[in-house]
Amino acid sequence: MQHQKLMIASLASLLVILCVRRVRDSWVGWFVRGEFWFGITMFLRDYARVYTMHLAAGTASAYWRIVLARSSVTAEAVAPALLLLGAIALLEAGVVRRGTVVLATGATLGSCVLTAWHAVVPLMAYYSRYPISTLIAALDPYSQAGFYLAFFSALLAVKKARESPATGPSWQRSPSNLHGNSDWMPISAARRKFQAGGIIIGEAYRPDRDPKVGGKAPLLRYDGEVGSGHCLVFAGSGGYKTTGVGIPCTLEWSDALVYLDPSAEVFPMVRAAREALGHRVVSLNPEDGRVGFNVLDWIDTSTDRSLMDIQAVVAWLAGERVDERNDDYFKHAARGLLGCLLADILFAPGLLPEEKTLGLLRRRVALPIPELRQLLEDIYAKGDSYGFGFPAQLAGNLKDITEKQFAGFYGEAGNLTAWLAVPSLARLVCGSSFETREILSGELDVFINVPLKVLQSNPQVCRLILGALLNAAYEARGKISGRILFLLDEVARLGYMGILETARDAGRKYGINLLLMYQSLGQMTATWGMQGRQAWFDSSYLKLFGCLQDVSVAEFLSKACGEFTAVSQGYTHGSGSSTGSATSKSSSTHETTSEQQLVRRLIKPEEILQTLRDDEQIVLISNCRPLRCGRAIYFRRPEMLSRTQSNEFQQISRIAAR
Repeated sequence: MQHQKLMIASLASLLVILCVRRVRDSWVGWFVRGEFWFGITMFLRDYARVYTMHLAAGTASAYWRIVLARSSVTAEAVAPALLLLGAIALLEAGVVRRGTVVLATGATLGSCVLTAWHAVVPLMAYYSRYPISTLIAALDPYSQAGFYLAFFSALLAVKKARESPATGPSWQRSPSNLHGNSDWMPISAARRKFQAGGIIIGEAYRPDRDPKVGGKAPLLRYDGEVGSGHCLVFAGSGGYKTTGVGIPCTLEWSDALVYLDPSAEVFPMVRAAREALGHRVVSLNPEDGRVGFNVLDWIDTSTDRSLMDIQAVVAWLAGERVDERNDDYFKHAARGLLGCLLADILFAPGLLPEEKTLGLLRRRVALPIPELRQLLEDIYAKGDSYGFGFPAQLAGNLKDITEKQFAGFYGEAGNLTAWLAVPSLARLVCGSSFETREILSGELDVFINVPLKVLQSNPQVCRLILGALLNAAYEARGKISGRILFLLDEVARLGYMGILETARDAGRKYGINLLLMYQSLGQMTATWGMQGRQAWFDSSYLKLFGCLQDVSVAEFLSKACGEFTAVSQGYTHGSGSSTGSATSKSSSTHETTSEQQLVRRLIKPEEILQTLRDDEQIVLISNCRPLRCGRAIYFRRPEMLSRTQSNEFQQISRIAAR
C-alpha cells in the first residue's frame, strides 16, 4: 500500500515528541501530531478500500461483487470515522482531552474532502458543456454516501467535544505511595458490595463522567446487616434528602419503619406502596387527631427497671443536654416532682392501664399548690412497699420544701407539661389506636408528622414518641420480626436524646437501624458536641454528603477522602553566547527536565463546593475507599414514580448540572 511508509514515519515522529518535552510543547510537536493523524488516515483509507475489494473478489454472486466493488469508495471515506468514534469514547472516559477529538475530527473531514475531490475532479472537464444539475446527478452515489456518513460523524464529534469538560486533570497520579494512595471506590466494586437491602444509598454511576445515566443506573442497596447498620446523611436545604433518600428507602424497605417527617409530604405519597407490603400504616399528625398511642405502655412495672424507664420519660419531657449540670435547682426539682407523680400513676393498682397516661400526669401537675402538697403527703404515706419505695422517697424530698421554693419548681413542672393541655398534642401520646409492642411485628409503619413549628416549640412530643418506640425494640432483646428502620428527618430539632446513643451503640443486635438526616455538620455538633459528633461518625457505617454549601463541611469531607501522590513535571530551556575577540565567539544551550512527587487531596474543598453536581454525592464507608456516585432521586426512576401518589409539596423539575 502506498501510504505504509508515511504511517511508519508518522509513528516514529510521534514517539519523538512524546519522549522529548522540548519538541512536544512547541509548534513542531503539533505539526508532528497532525502528520501522525494524516498518515494514519491515509493508511485506514487504503486498507478499507483494499479490504473491500478483496471481499468483492471472493464473492460468488456477480451482483454483490459489483456492489462491494463500488462500495470500496464508501468504506474508504468512512474508515477514519472509526478513529473518531474511539476518540469520543476515550474523551467520555476522561482518558483524552478535546484536542485529540479535534485532531480526529480534522482527519475525518480530510477524508471527506479527498472523497469529494476524487468524485468531482473527473466531472470538471464537462462543466462548460452541461448544466450543474446534470453534473450533480452524475456523481457516484457510493461516493456521496461515504461523504455524508463521514461528515455527520464529524458533526457528532464536535457536539460531544463541546459537551465535555474543556480540560482534563492538570496532575498525574504517581505509582509511588510516598504521600498516600487514596482513590475512589470503583463503581463495579460498589455494585458488588451494595446489591441487596432496602436502604437506598444511591445509583451506581459517576455523574461527573456519565451525567445522562441518572435515573437509569442500578441502585446501590444496603441491608443494615453489615457494620453498625446506621447511616448519616448531610445535605443542605433543598438538597434532595427527602426525594433522594427518604422516599426511595420507604419504597424499598420491607420491614417495620418509623419515619420522622415534619413536612407530612411522604406519608400520602408512599402509603399505598407500604400497604401493598401488607403493613399497617399510621400517621401521628396533630392536625388529623384520630391516631395516637400511649407512650407509657411499654414500661413494665413488675421489675425495678421501670424506675429507670420513668426517669427516661421525665428526661424526654424536660429535655437532656450533653453537658448536663446540677446548677439549675428548680429544673431538677421539677424533674423530681414529675418523676414522683408519674411513678405514682404507673404503680397505682386502682387505675386501669388506659388511664395511666401523660394526660393524667398533666392534670395532677396542674392541681393547686395546697392539693398538690396533700397528694405528695399521701404518696409519702404509702411507704417503701409501694413502687419499690421510689415514689415515697421522691415525695419525702419535696413535701416539706418552703413555699417560695415549692412555687418555683411547681411553675417549672407546669411549663414542661403545658403542651399536654393542647388536646391535639395530648392525643398523640395518650391515645389507643395501637400499642407500642406492635412495632415488633415488622408490619407496622409509623409516620411522625408533627409540623415543624410544633416540633420547634415542643420537641417533647416527638422525643416521647421516638423514645417509646425505640425502648420497645430495645426491651424486646432482639425478639422482633426483621429489623426496624428509624428514618429521622430534621433530627436536629429533637435536641440531645440519650436513647439515640443507646440505639447507636447497641441497636444492631436488637434489630434497630438508624438513618439520621442533617443539613450540616454544625447541626450535629450543636446537638452532640465535638466528642459526641466524633462518636457518631465512628459508629455509623455510611456517611452520605451531597449539595454542600458550607466551607467547613467541604474541608472536613476533603480531608476524610484522603490524599495521594501526584507527579509535577517541570522543563526549563536556556541559551547564551559570548564574544571573546573579533574572531572568536561561543554559544551554549541547556535544557532541564525534572519530576517532583507532591501530595494532593483526592478532592479539594473548592471542587466539592463548585463542581459537585446536585445529583451527585460522596459516601464515606467504614474501612473502605470513599464512593462517588449518583443520588437515587425517585422521580427520575419510572419504577419508583409509578408507586408514589401525587405530592402537592414537590415540584418535579429537571436537575441542573453546575
